[in-house]
Amino acid sequence: MSSKRTSGPAGPHGGGGPGGPENAGSPGSPGGRDGARRHLSRARALLELGRAKAAQAEAQRALSLSPHDPEALQLLGLCQIRLGDLESARRTLREAVAADPRDAHAHYLLGHALVESSQLDEAEPCHRAALQLAPDEPVYLRGLAELLSQRRKQPGELAEALELA
Repeated sequence: MSSKRTSGPAGPHGGGGPGGPENAGSPGSPGGRDGARRHLSRARALLELGRAKAAQAEAQRALSLSPHDPEALQLLGLCQIRLGDLESARRTLREAVAADPRDAHAHYLLGHALVESSQLDEAEPCHRAALQLAPDEPVYLRGLAELLSQRRKQPGELAEALELA
């Protein structure tokens, strides 16, 4: 997992110039990105506190300031999963994968949303993509193993699939 998921807002806040308060709400402006990072930090904290609805609102605010931000899309998708809105989660997480196809966590979260939606055949390529992009991440290996187990693969098939991952 990359450090961007656990770090706080990037860069200085406030001040004059292009990133100053006068541009703080402009999508794509440095101030907009700083504002989006503040909302993402709040969303992560709220989600950790079990307040998924409030976290979802913060993630949506971040996206309003920085549209198509992969991290904001992932966090919004995770909130939607936690709230049981799996259709929205799948749509949001597909957008996150499209925004950054090299982000293993986006693939993993999409796979998770698909598993939660009982779309196991669609979930497998997502989990495999996450593992291929980040082969040393144990949570991605566990996600694939659990999926294959749910699909009732025989032990030999499971071992073979994990060796190929």
